[in-house]
Amino acid sequence: MDGVVRSRWGLGRIGRPIFAIVHLCLTALLYGNFIFALLLVLGPCPPNSEPPSTWTMVVLGSIAAILMVGRLWLEMKRLHDLGWSGWWALVAPVLWIASEAIPAVHDMAPALPATLILAWFLFLALLPGNVGNNRFGPPPTSGFRLIAPSEVTQT
Repeated sequence: MDGVVRSRWGLGRIGRPIFAIVHLCLTALLYGNFIFALLLVLGPCPPNSEPPSTWTMVVLGSIAAILMVGRLWLEMKRLHDLGWSGWWALVAPVLWIASEAIPAVHDMAPALPATLILAWFLFLALLPGNVGNNRFGPPPTSGFRLIAPSEVTQT
């Protein structure tokens, strides 16, 4: 055993730039999906029109679930870069559910869930990862590299 944690969810780490870009894209898709579902349900309907079918809502809910799992997986990889367990990725959803489920907290601070999720994102996006190898593998590549015009080849 080399001391590296291996799992079916994937070995490895992800750096800050890739994490931030992909996480923001997944979040935009998730909120776009949510707004589309709201417009289908609450939007203006012409007379004698039918509401959205159950299957439409099931498909939109499935898309939302896939996007949320993708965000959790991404956060897990980022936590691995920090040398922490991927289970910490459940912090934001648990805090969000708790703040929504407890009426006293929700009434006192209705913006608390969004604030918690934004703080969690900023924490993961700004905190530098481990410099060298850790128990989750080698450090991630930066993912971005500026290419000089002389390096571009025509094919």
